[in-house]
Amino acid sequence: MVTQIENYEHLKQNGKIYLLKRNLEELELEGRPLLKDFDSVLRLWEDRKDRYQSFSDKEVENITIMEASKKIIDDFYGYDYTKCENRI
Repeated sequence: MVTQIENYEHLKQNGKIYLLKRNLEELELEGRPLLKDFDSVLRLWEDRKDRYQSFSDKEVENITIMEASKKIIDDFYGYDYTKCENRI
Protein backbone atom coordinates (compact mmCIF):
# COMPACT_ATOMS: atom_id res chain seq x y z
CA MET A 1 0.00 0.00 0.00
CA VAL A 2 2.65 2.55 0.92
CA THR A 3 4.65 2.00 -2.24
CA GLN A 4 2.16 4.15 -4.18
CA ILE A 5 1.50 7.76 -3.23
CA GLU A 6 -2.14 7.59 -4.33
CA ASN A 7 -2.83 5.17 -1.47
CA TYR A 8 -1.91 7.73 1.21
CA GLU A 9 -5.37 9.31 1.46
CA HIS A 10 -7.05 5.90 1.67
CA LEU A 11 -4.79 4.85 4.53
CA LYS A 12 -4.98 8.20 6.30
CA GLN A 13 -8.80 8.31 6.34
CA ASN A 14 -8.86 5.39 8.76
CA GLY A 15 -6.65 6.92 11.46
CA LYS A 16 -2.98 7.14 12.27
CA ILE A 17 -0.25 5.36 10.34
CA TYR A 18 2.46 3.71 12.42
CA LEU A 19 5.85 2.66 11.12
CA LEU A 20 7.02 -0.38 13.03
CA LYS A 21 10.80 -0.27 13.14
CA ARG A 22 12.84 -3.36 13.77
CA ASN A 23 16.43 -4.44 13.45
CA LEU A 24 16.52 -5.70 9.87
CA GLU A 25 18.79 -8.58 10.83
CA GLU A 26 16.01 -9.97 13.04
CA LEU A 27 13.32 -10.12 10.36
CA GLU A 28 11.89 -13.53 9.58
CA LEU A 29 12.35 -14.24 5.86
CA GLU A 30 10.29 -17.40 5.57
CA GLY A 31 7.02 -16.86 3.73
CA ARG A 32 8.12 -13.50 2.31
CA PRO A 33 8.62 -13.91 -1.43
CA LEU A 34 10.41 -10.57 -1.87
CA LEU A 35 12.94 -11.30 0.88
CA LYS A 36 15.30 -14.08 -0.15
CA ASP A 37 18.32 -13.05 1.94
CA PHE A 38 19.63 -10.16 4.01
CA ASP A 39 20.81 -8.26 0.92
CA SER A 40 17.27 -8.31 -0.47
CA VAL A 41 15.98 -7.00 2.89
CA LEU A 42 18.42 -4.08 2.72
CA ARG A 43 17.56 -3.30 -0.91
CA LEU A 44 13.82 -3.33 -0.20
CA TRP A 45 14.25 -1.12 2.88
CA GLU A 46 16.42 1.36 0.99
CA ASP A 47 13.91 1.44 -1.84
CA ARG A 48 10.89 2.02 0.43
CA LYS A 49 12.11 3.77 3.58
CA ASP A 50 11.47 7.33 2.39
CA ARG A 51 7.88 6.51 1.50
CA TYR A 52 7.34 4.56 4.73
CA GLN A 53 8.66 7.48 6.76
CA SER A 54 6.70 10.10 4.84
CA PHE A 55 3.43 8.15 5.27
CA SER A 56 3.87 7.50 8.99
CA ASP A 57 2.49 9.68 11.77
CA LYS A 58 4.72 8.00 14.31
CA GLU A 59 7.52 5.45 14.41
CA VAL A 60 7.35 2.65 16.98
CA GLU A 61 10.26 0.40 17.86
CA ASN A 62 9.07 -3.18 17.39
CA ILE A 63 11.12 -5.05 19.97
CA THR A 64 8.24 -7.31 21.02
CA ILE A 65 4.67 -7.51 19.77
CA MET A 66 3.29 -6.67 23.22
CA GLU A 67 5.48 -3.60 23.74
CA ALA A 68 4.82 -2.26 20.24
CA SER A 69 1.07 -2.84 20.71
CA LYS A 70 1.06 -0.99 24.02
CA LYS A 71 2.92 1.98 22.54
CA ILE A 72 0.51 2.20 19.62
CA ILE A 73 -2.58 1.94 21.83
CA ASP A 74 -1.19 4.53 24.25
CA ASP A 75 -0.47 6.93 21.42
CA PHE A 76 -3.70 6.32 19.52
CA TYR A 77 -6.01 6.70 22.52
CA GLY A 78 -3.83 9.16 24.40
CA TYR A 79 -3.48 7.28 27.66
CA ASP A 80 -1.20 4.91 29.50
CA TYR A 81 -2.52 1.52 28.45
CA THR A 82 -0.43 -0.27 31.09
CA LYS A 83 -2.68 1.17 33.81
CA CYS A 84 -5.92 -0.29 32.37
CA GLU A 85 -7.58 -3.27 34.04
CA ASN A 86 -8.62 -5.09 30.87
CA ARG A 87 -5.41 -5.05 28.90
CA ILE A 88 -3.96 -7.63 26.55
